[in-house]
Amino acid sequence: MSEETKIKRVTIHVESELDYEFRRLASQKFRFEPKWYSKAIKEAILLWIENNPEEDFEDLPEEDT
Repeated sequence: MSEETKIKRVTIHVESELDYEFRRLASQKFRFEPKWYSKAIKEAILLWIENNPEEDFEDLPEEDT
């Protein structure tokens, strides 16, 4: 990462079993190297963005939050 890149800390809530399986697979892939969990989360987010182009959401009704 360049010095220009800013890092954002985020908090998420997921089911325990999903988190466990994600951590299990991610730790195998990244072999507990430094920042392995952050690297795995980044990869997952980038894959999600790649597989969900914005135009797929144009006709969805907005949800109340």
